[in-house]
Amino acid sequence: MIVGITGSIGGGKGTVVDFLKDKKHFTHYSSSDHLISILESRNEAVDRDGMNRVANELRANNSAGVPAETYKKYLAEGEGRDVILESLHSVPEVDFIKSIGGVVIGVTADPNIRFDRISKRGSVKDNVSKEKFIAQQEREEKGSNNSNESNIFDTLRQADYIIENNGTLEDLYTQIEEILKKIG
Repeated sequence: MIVGITGSIGGGKGTVVDFLKDKKHFTHYSSSDHLISILESRNEAVDRDGMNRVANELRANNSAGVPAETYKKYLAEGEGRDVILESLHSVPEVDFIKSIGGVVIGVTADPNIRFDRISKRGSVKDNVSKEKFIAQQEREEKGSNNSNESNIFDTLRQADYIIENNGTLEDLYTQIEEILKKIG
């Protein structure tokens, strides 16, 4: 089974990934890890803006972007395992996952809940003020006219399944289990 994950900043994508890895034994290929590696090799700052810029560069060369790169790694390591390709940021990336037989799960939550989450997790890409978060949120909502650039809300509209992650961890896990039953 191939699962692509998309979703808003702080929506809970990482928690979904952790559940699938820890409880369902999926293998995870992270777009963030790939982008961080590129930024570090260039001696550039590792932050959300830098990651977005590099992802746009990759999508300019191949509209399937980072997921296509991580899928190559999956194939090289031996396919046949349940796999997560995370995170999808553009509609062509969603289309790519579907073209290889995958399904796309979108994960989102109320913006105030999401800001609280990113404030608590302290990731290098989340070290932002409320004002910066709001600006990032507005950029996500607006998206881009260029289909090869990040457009989270369009990817959510294209997802096969949506998780509204506004409740408890148990609520989230129940939603994931229900989706997995539907996928088969």
